[in-house]
Amino acid sequence: MHSYLKSIGFNNITRHDLEIILKDIEVHPDIQGVTDLDRKNDDRIVEFRKNYSHDMGIAVIGSLQSDGFRLEYYYPYFCGSSDSSHEDVEIVRMSDREMFQGILDDDNVGIDLVFHLIDEISIIHADYETGEEVNHGKVRLSGMCDTATVLFPLDDEIKPDDTYLASDLADMMKRALGGDVAAVTELSMDDLRVYEELSNRLKSEDVLTILSSYIMPLGIESDKYTVLGEIKSKKQYMNSVTHQIIWVIGLVVNGINIDVCVNRENMIGEPAVGMRLKCNLWLQGRIA
Repeated sequence: MHSYLKSIGFNNITRHDLEIILKDIEVHPDIQGVTDLDRKNDDRIVEFRKNYSHDMGIAVIGSLQSDGFRLEYYYPYFCGSSDSSHEDVEIVRMSDREMFQGILDDDNVGIDLVFHLIDEISIIHADYETGEEVNHGKVRLSGMCDTATVLFPLDDEIKPDDTYLASDLADMMKRALGGDVAAVTELSMDDLRVYEELSNRLKSEDVLTILSSYIMPLGIESDKYTVLGEIKSKKQYMNSVTHQIIWVIGLVVNGINIDVCVNRENMIGEPAVGMRLKCNLWLQGRIA
């Protein structure tokens, strides 16, 4: 059973209930996609989707054969509405199934963000077959949280200058990647200064009182992250089947927007705009 089903309101459902839900998606989908991508035995790949709340639901993927539909896998999805980045995205096909991941290299983050691509399957294959990087103008990242904790905001006196982080630092990194020796030297000196400052502050402070936001890989799966971000928006929705309440929260993490969803039962604290959210999430995204 997929571990992130609880994020969209299917907390503690039984395997029997899940089988009924998956069959209902196949018979009564909200969205259906078909692709003619060549595969062994010339099977056609079919995707069924059904929404169970606002922009979130379950996708069922399988092959259409002469004797009918054969389920191969399923996954929960959540479509974010905030523009996250305008950088190019490289599409990579997973080796064991017809699933795709996007790789986003955004200077604001500092690392390559790997996310599960949730665009319609026909669009995914059309883009992937070009064999090139894809840039459709913007990327909308979203996250499904298994757990989340609301934290107080940082004191304004010790809060980092996000304007500097988002503009000057990003520009300096681009110059360094282009071979600018002065930029490389300045970045190295800045790293040493920050390391020394953090080392001194960690002697008497907790790390969460120093960092305003971060995004770091979680475990060995490439699209799982641990995140700390500032809450910019919040809304509540209800799962139409289980009636469980889901929080949809807009976060700003290292200068980029990520919309996340989390089951109210798996959140500690009450979210409010201006506060921070610490969570573990499965990163998803759409190329618009």
